[in-house]
Amino acid sequence: KALDNYPFVAHELSSDISPEDAADIFVRINSSGKILKTGDFILTLLSVFWDEGRADLETFCRQAREPGGDVSPFNYHLQPDPDQLLRVSIGFGHRRGRLTNLYSILRGKDLDTEEFSVERREQQFEILKHSQGRVLDLSNWHELLKSLLSAGYLHGDMISSDISILYTYVIYLIGKENYQVEHRVLRNLIARYFFMTAITSRYSGSFESQLEKDLA
Repeated sequence: KALDNYPFVAHELSSDISPEDAADIFVRINSSGKILKTGDFILTLLSVFWDEGRADLETFCRQAREPGGDVSPFNYHLQPDPDQLLRVSIGFGHRRGRLTNLYSILRGKDLDTEEFSVERREQQFEILKHSQGRVLDLSNWHELLKSLLSAGYLHGDMISSDISILYTYVIYLIGKENYQVEHRVLRNLIARYFFMTAITSRYSGSFESQLEKDLA
């Protein structure tokens, strides 16, 4: 009954507003009320500057939950969310562990000078596009899962932390793409690395800081 008297607020933006300002307004408005994660803000930037990339992320995550034949990311170890795969992309591509850093970087911010630049933003998005392509590559994805099997982990119920899988994927991609470690050698190394992270709870607590240290 009280709906007729409820004051709804509409923010009307100028038709010539820049995409950067539109994204910034969205983030500022949604910073109050429902608490959004940094990953939500980054996905907003993707919607503005690289909508295809966001769609690819969401499609991959949806297919990872649904059996869909041989050529599919479906598995029994991890059904990731888009913001989780973003962690892998920034770890591999930008060598960063904190999503907050990626949000600033993708807006074109120089973390040293605090200055923003459209050119810098475009450069950082190019890095993200390349790294996400490697992250969503099905051969890379399933090779990671085979490494988990080699370590003795047959399904997700045996794994207490999804973040350990994600950060192990970062290490796998660095080994394959940047150092061209031989296939069988890399699978064995990644299996051992994941086993180590699992039994030591390496990526629990301040896991972003721990990955930053590992990448450094």
